[in-house]
Amino acid sequence: MRANEVLQNTHRAVEASALSNLLRSELAACETYRTAVHRVEHGSESPALSLRCLYRSHRKHADELSETVRQLGGRPSEFSGDPGAWPSVHERIAAIEDGPQTLGPLGEGERSSVERALSALRYLDGPEAEVVRKRVLPGLVANLNLIAALAAHSATNGGPGRFGRDGNRIAPKESRRPTAAGTNAERRRGTEEEDDSGERPR
Repeated sequence: MRANEVLQNTHRAVEASALSNLLRSELAACETYRTAVHRVEHGSESPALSLRCLYRSHRKHADELSETVRQLGGRPSEFSGDPGAWPSVHERIAAIEDGPQTLGPLGEGERSSVERALSALRYLDGPEAEVVRKRVLPGLVANLNLIAALAAHSATNGGPGRFGRDGNRIAPKESRRPTAAGTNAERRRGTEEEDDSGERPR
């Protein structure tokens, strides 16, 4: 075998490995979203429909990556085995009862997927890089933006808008708006104070 063939085979093996790592991340995301949908579909303010869309997005990416690995002569992984953020996210999702509270951990998972795709691009070129750059990565960014939009909508409607590092809700500070009755009472108190001081109310 000539030297250039050895180098070519080595490079293809490196690309297949990078794509396989990304594939395992996508499979782990699919498992997490399946669990998330099951946990929240019967709850109040359930985001189950949106979570199903996100599941299908990750499933599509996994299928595309599997085919690309095959084209490189590799054997696509059928199991997640992801060492990244998704297994931890999955454990936290499994313990959540309230649908909107899933959005914080899922956002962390989506960010890790974007980072994983960007990392994979360092080892890819040619058609394999195009699959990630033009198809997988834009889809992952769209997923992250959807999670952010869902979280913002949930916050607007009284749901959790911010999450700590542990994925738990950070309760927003309560803002007390004066009621009409309260405002009238304050005005009466001000008038009484002015009368006591001998000044005529304006």
